[in-house]
Amino acid sequence: MKTSILRPFLAFVAFCLLAFPAVAHQSDFGYSEVVVDGSEVTYLIEVPGHYLPVPGLDPLGPPVEPDEVRPHMPAVTEVLRERVAVSSGHDAPEPYAVELVDAGRDTGLIALALHYRFDAPVHELAVKHDLFDPQEPSHKNLAKLHLAGKTSEYVFTPSRTVFRYDGRGILPQAWSFLLLGIEHIFTGYDHLAFVLAMILVGRSLKDVAKIVTGFTVAHSLTLILAALGIVSMPDKVVESVIALSIAVVAAENLFLKQHDKRWIFAFAFGLVHGFGFSGVLRELGLPTEGLVSSLLSFNLGVEVGQLAVVAVTFPLVIALRRTSWHVPVVRGASVAVLVMGLVWFGERVLG
Repeated sequence: MKTSILRPFLAFVAFCLLAFPAVAHQSDFGYSEVVVDGSEVTYLIEVPGHYLPVPGLDPLGPPVEPDEVRPHMPAVTEVLRERVAVSSGHDAPEPYAVELVDAGRDTGLIALALHYRFDAPVHELAVKHDLFDPQEPSHKNLAKLHLAGKTSEYVFTPSRTVFRYDGRGILPQAWSFLLLGIEHIFTGYDHLAFVLAMILVGRSLKDVAKIVTGFTVAHSLTLILAALGIVSMPDKVVESVIALSIAVVAAENLFLKQHDKRWIFAFAFGLVHGFGFSGVLRELGLPTEGLVSSLLSFNLGVEVGQLAVVAVTFPLVIALRRTSWHVPVVRGASVAVLVMGLVWFGERVLG
């Protein structure tokens, strides 16, 4: 076999199957809400307690009590002044008050309110959120901005820390949700394992196109219906069935010789995966304003992520098919996916 083909394929499979943690949908979100009322702006921010200078807070430790945070509010306020800000044109006031709203005893998030007063009524606003931990690069802060009777959503990440909004247009919001969809695929390791298992035995671009189309149509349907609140499934059931679907497809790779109806599996399990995708948007509490653009943008991001995986993987599968290594590599990868699916299924059923 040509080592130029085998090595990148095995490296990709190893990355997809061995480097991924078992919990694929664990929440790593903080939340923000900015309310503009004339010249007054209130910035409510919820962040993990251990992001703030409060000694002794442990993300895996016991619930936090307000009295543990209050003595450290001067240091917390100083950090917030440096890392969080709002501005309108050349007017960028410092917060005239910072208050502790909740110590996050149930959520692990500490809620604080920053109050700003501008020189004139605010009609456009730039919001800065740069409160992230380098040790947790996947953390995101999901923000809502209420201005001029409209609500806009934005997703702050370590690489996207400023949101500018003038009350017109939805491009920044749509772009942030498209990037969120792409990121969700690349960090949604169970979805990646499912897609990889589905295309491992694809014989032609037509086969893969049918698989991807079936999966796309199905998860788009349930994603939209679930995000709109029309249908729902318990999260535990959704996550368990997603894990089971991975194991089933991997087992089919090992024990069935004909895979011409695989698109039917892709469609059936895609319905369940759509509920998994909707969980991210459900945590946002999307408003009616901009809902359609957010849904479409997120779903487009999911598709871009999937197609990127297919574009990298399938040419390697086709090249591998021409070698004597094809059968052992496909079987080895399928066994790895099967084991992972069963482990995830057990964890989610018993967890």
